[in-house]
Amino acid sequence: MLAAGFTRTDLAHLERLSDPAIRAAIPFERREALRHNQRDDVVLYLRTWAQLLEAQWLAGVELPEWQLASAATVTE
Repeated sequence: MLAAGFTRTDLAHLERLSDPAIRAAIPFERREALRHNQRDDVVLYLRTWAQLLEAQWLAGVELPEWQLASAATVTE
């Protein structure tokens, strides 16, 4: 997993579902009841982590601006 880009800190947090940023994105009721040995809790944690990573990635992506003239050319 280290070769795939995980840090040792990432793995330590994953082992115990303890990353503060990920836990903060999980609703309070579920967050306080997370158990590292419960499949559904691990899935929720991983999906939340994936959503946070996707949001971070998308925030750094700059899309080109489309001009109305080019849009008119495409539809003709």
